[in-house]
Amino acid sequence: MKARMNPRRGVSLRVALVGLLLGAACSTPFVPYRGPAGEADAVDAGGDLSAGAPDAYGAPAAMDLARPVDLAGICAEKCAAPTPVCDPYSGMCVACLPAKDVCDPGFYCAGMKGAWSCEAGCKADKECPAGDGGVGKPACCAHACVDLATDGANCGKCGTGCNQGATCCAAACVDTASDVKNCGGCGKGCGMGNNAVLACKQSTCAVTSCAQPFADCNMDSSDGCEANLNINVLHCGACGKFCNVPNGTGGCMGTCYLASCYAGFADCNKNLADGCERATTKDPQNCGACGKVCPPPPHALAGCAGGMCTALGCEMGWGDCDNNPQNGCETPLGDDPKNCSKCGNACALQNAVAACQGGVCTVGSCTAPFGDCNMNPNDGCEINLGSDVNHCSACGTKCNMPNSLPKCAMGVCAFNACMPGFLNCNGDPNDGCESNPKTDAKNCGGCGKVCSNNHIAVPVCSNSTCTGTCAASYADCNANKLTDGCEKLVGGAVGNCAHSPCTAGTKLLGGCDGGGCVNKICAADSFCCNITWDSICVDEVASICNLSCGCL
Repeated sequence: MKARMNPRRGVSLRVALVGLLLGAACSTPFVPYRGPAGEADAVDAGGDLSAGAPDAYGAPAAMDLARPVDLAGICAEKCAAPTPVCDPYSGMCVACLPAKDVCDPGFYCAGMKGAWSCEAGCKADKECPAGDGGVGKPACCAHACVDLATDGANCGKCGTGCNQGATCCAAACVDTASDVKNCGGCGKGCGMGNNAVLACKQSTCAVTSCAQPFADCNMDSSDGCEANLNINVLHCGACGKFCNVPNGTGGCMGTCYLASCYAGFADCNKNLADGCERATTKDPQNCGACGKVCPPPPHALAGCAGGMCTALGCEMGWGDCDNNPQNGCETPLGDDPKNCSKCGNACALQNAVAACQGGVCTVGSCTAPFGDCNMNPNDGCEINLGSDVNHCSACGTKCNMPNSLPKCAMGVCAFNACMPGFLNCNGDPNDGCESNPKTDAKNCGGCGKVCSNNHIAVPVCSNSTCTGTCAASYADCNANKLTDGCEKLVGGAVGNCAHSPCTAGTKLLGGCDGGGCVNKICAADSFCCNITWDSICVDEVASICNLSCGCL
């Protein structure tokens, strides 16, 4: 009996025949693609094995392989770039096939039925670069490069995602809110914990407890329990308890103690609260050391300077002028002319022996012949009593000589000279220059020039000339009242003239007055001697004869 052919085996033969023909037509031999183990007939790692999905050559997996194939149309020409691969299903040259993925690194073969192309994406782990410095765990998951060490959707391996609230750290899903190795973020470990037990609370490292005698005083978990409460002067016995010692240095042995005092200070009351309370460089009760009391020097207040007893200050009116604290304030500033009101203020006054009274420089005595007439100690004894006319021999004794310029010689007033317009006619310096020669009738025009009182009741000197009124019927016909006053009796007839030429009347004969004035007038004006002696003739007595009518 002739054996029957297995239908499926026949199909296999036909497929083999097609493979041989494709191998002959394409540049590479035909190798049936079955895909990786467990993924038979898959297009690629992410392929769909359901009906209608293409197989390794682009043909639907459920197609009828008994369908005739047009072998003459399979890649008639040799395939070359940019389509170097022959697609046996379409008979066309394509960029790639899943079974022959010739795409460059960073691209993978995707598409179907002659539309295969290289698309961006990885196709193997080796195409995924490592992180900076080689850190991370790169992998290709669904054609995308991921870091399995940090990718929450692919944590440790592709497709393994972290639950909500978890973070992928070093390829493991952790809770950064409580994980001490990843507290608040991957790699943020809480450390070993210096003298401390650490925990992660709400994404922050925190100290939960400290080993005795340590404490976390700075609230910084990075240095754990950093403070030793037995020796730390900033945190002695408890956080924040500072061993503060005024003017000194504190120490800590579980409790604060005084370690040392600053230079110049001492703890005299043994009270830690006020530290080194005494300044032994300036405290007179503890000068140089506790309990060393400085006794007060004479006229001074006890003081301490540089740890040595000294005079801190002087009593009112006293000074330490020798700068010797041992004898205190030895100088009375109220009456010492060398230290008047203050040390070194020496009184030096002109022409005087200086004194100090009540802290003020004054004149003790004057050097002869000087005197302190203005009572001002600043200029000392300012007046020379031997030559000053206002203070001659004594203050206030003035050389007073009227109308003169006196002098003081060796303390005695003496006549020196008259003031302009005055004369010393009596030679007595006591009344000075008593005479004014312009008005003195006894010295009119000069000493001894006495105006005559001949027929003058009151002699008068005016502008150094004797004047005065003549008595009745008398006249000063010689114009000299200095020597003979009003020497002539006047008023009657003159010579043999019929009347006085000073009186108008009948004509006068020439020569009736003895060849005097009448003769001169007649020679000049014949009318007076030939016709009548009128008023014009009377006036001519003065104009021609230069005489006063009273003296004719």
